[in-house]
Amino acid sequence: MRFACLITLALGCLVAPLARGAPADAAPKTIVLIAGTKSHGPGHHEYEKGARLLAACLEAAPDLPEIRTEVYLDGWPDDEAVLGRADTIFLFSDGSDRDVQAHPLLRGERLKTLEKLMARGVGLVAIHYTVFVPSRRGGPEFLEWIGGYFDYENGSGPNKWFSKIGVHRTQAEANASHPIARGLGKFELEEEYYYNIRFRPQDERLTPILTTPIPGEEQPQVVAWAVERDGGGRGFGFTGGHFHSNWGVDEFRKLVLNALVWTAKIEVPPGGVESRVSKADLTVQPPHAPGDAAAPIKTLILTGHNHPAHDWRATTKALQAAFQRDPRFDVSVVVDPELLAQESLAEYDLLVQNYVNWERPGLGDESKAALLKFVESGKGLAVVHFANGAFLDWPEYRKLARRVWIEGKSGHDNYGPFTVHFTGRRHPITEGLHDFETTDELYHDQQGDLPIEPLATAGSRNTGRDEPMAFAYEYGKGRVFQTVLGHDEQAIRNAGTAELIRRGSAWAAGRDPVGPAATSRSEPPVEDPVEEPAVLAQGKFGKALVGPAPVAAAPNEAYQDPPLTVECWARLNSKNGFNILVANSAKESSNHWEIYSYAGSGAFSAYLPGFKPAEIISDRDITDGRWHHVAMVFEPRRVRLYVDARQAADARVEPVGNNRQLGPLYFASY
Repeated sequence: MRFACLITLALGCLVAPLARGAPADAAPKTIVLIAGTKSHGPGHHEYEKGARLLAACLEAAPDLPEIRTEVYLDGWPDDEAVLGRADTIFLFSDGSDRDVQAHPLLRGERLKTLEKLMARGVGLVAIHYTVFVPSRRGGPEFLEWIGGYFDYENGSGPNKWFSKIGVHRTQAEANASHPIARGLGKFELEEEYYYNIRFRPQDERLTPILTTPIPGEEQPQVVAWAVERDGGGRGFGFTGGHFHSNWGVDEFRKLVLNALVWTAKIEVPPGGVESRVSKADLTVQPPHAPGDAAAPIKTLILTGHNHPAHDWRATTKALQAAFQRDPRFDVSVVVDPELLAQESLAEYDLLVQNYVNWERPGLGDESKAALLKFVESGKGLAVVHFANGAFLDWPEYRKLARRVWIEGKSGHDNYGPFTVHFTGRRHPITEGLHDFETTDELYHDQQGDLPIEPLATAGSRNTGRDEPMAFAYEYGKGRVFQTVLGHDEQAIRNAGTAELIRRGSAWAAGRDPVGPAATSRSEPPVEDPVEEPAVLAQGKFGKALVGPAPVAAAPNEAYQDPPLTVECWARLNSKNGFNILVANSAKESSNHWEIYSYAGSGAFSAYLPGFKPAEIISDRDITDGRWHHVAMVFEPRRVRLYVDARQAADARVEPVGNNRQLGPLYFASY
């Protein structure tokens, strides 16, 4: 089914036939950028922000053929088959010196997957902490694929490190004989350099690209290098990338962009890849005046080890997605609870506890003291689901969480559907929310003596009682929000649960639970479209609808179910909130769908609450003030998104809901 619309926010949206792509003989190169899970404080190891910045620079660079970029998070794409279309792969992630599993390449069979791609001639770029790999597994592969790695196992010193590390301000110098160095010379840079890298002796394939003097070292140190592999593939390693602000140094940025282009077997322009970045690209936390309601909520999710029945990687990803619906949340993740003892904890407003020390020791004394000080001093704590079963050898945690899981006393109903009821108690977290259906583990008989006033309850089949599902209270000068909802990824992605967690977390951080740009997924069903006059302006072709102004068409069965194709022209000027382009029926309905730009990133996205996954988020920012042709091809078990006739996302989906409502078709708002 195809329909036409006109929309502008200055959003202009005109639905037209999908444009044809470039001819097959001019197929663009594809560069896949993989960002690991963030483990450091703001401004350091900003894997996702760095990858997205590079992708934007590549797509906007002059003097290059068309390049398609794809950004994947959490260290690896959900469907690794997408790597098969890569001409080069960029890796920016944690290393393995603290925890082998922290390095995304050392999980499962990922090294073997890369080995096949390398044999095919795919390029590989690895920077900064990514080059920390073990000598027996990872080291041999990196020696072959990129030429070197950080050896932390074979040194003669007390810490056994062969390679070295240090923060220095130096004059780095590029090797003018190599294409990667085009447009570069000497430049000043302050960086956390890794050096004395482990290379193969007399590796004829290897060319030093960037050297720098290091205080205390007799010879300049190689901190970036390149190889041309025997099979025709190319590799590049660079130990810089600690400070996100360094992407603002033109030479630093050009070095990595040149390497991405060269490893993809694209001719590097004579002056190197030209690019520009804005202050916003480099600002991890935008400046805001005290008391500014829109100021970022600096959020740290503590996760890592958990009970075998709880997939912390999946639930953390779902929590990140939930917080993204409120652009105020600036979220980082740590997978080691002892990192709570670091001074950087004080930089955050909120700690989200998604961790259980299953068969592992509890918190160390320094981390315990830091966590208590954090909350007592006025910061926020949110405890999700089985995180209330952590650190039970520490009596004070029972006061922090107030209701905890005690083996032999606590229990849960079988995983299944139930209704979450809001109690009617007036509280900013639940103001305006409505009861919702979910499929989850319903916890009962959680233990604790301190008083709680439930904000939400659900009826347990096991106990026959209404059990508390969420509650909030103060601890010292701080606030704590706890919900026992959220057993798995799908449960957290439930619209009602996600909204409850998002609001409760904002409240715990001392902020307005709704916020100036937050988007609620718990609105009551809309019976009739709101009648307001449409505002028209000059559009891409003729007139366009100026939003946000709710304009709706009458309900029609033709819009309800796949297969259908939705296309429009849109011009969006802001990524501060969610810009809804076209939406069908009420958000609570399993046949609701909408296409929109994501708050914070501007990424073209689709939301389908009756399917799993419910959100399909591309990596294409459409909020740059230019006209873009966007489309969603919605098939019964597949959703594809297109931006300017190029595929931006491709996801397999499965129907999970059966709460159908026939509602209007909305344009430019909801």
